[in-house]
Amino acid sequence: MYQVYISKSAAKAGKKQGKAFVIKIGTILTQLSKNPIPGQAERLSGEFNFLHSYHFTYNGTAFRLCYKVDEEAKTITVVLIGPRENFYKILKQKLSF
Repeated sequence: MYQVYISKSAAKAGKKQGKAFVIKIGTILTQLSKNPIPGQAERLSGEFNFLHSYHFTYNGTAFRLCYKVDEEAKTITVVLIGPRENFYKILKQKLSF
C-alpha cells in the first residue's frame, strides 16, 4: 500500500466543493493507495511526464486529480484537484514552468 499526501492547494480546492466531494476524493485516494495507476488514470506527457491524472465526474462536471507516484518510497502526492476546464493551465502555474 502507498502512503498518500495532499498538497495544501489540492486540499483547499477539495474543501471548496463541499462535504460530499471530500468523501468522493477520500474514496478515490483509498483506491489509489492500493493501485496508484488504475484504468481511470493516465500518465501525462510533455512537461508533466512525471505526473498522473485521475479522471472523474462530480455533479455532471469533469474533474481531474493530478498526482505524483514515488515507487521507491511507496508514496503518492496529490498536486492539484479541480474541474477539467483550464486544469492544465492552472497546473502549469502551480508548478511554475
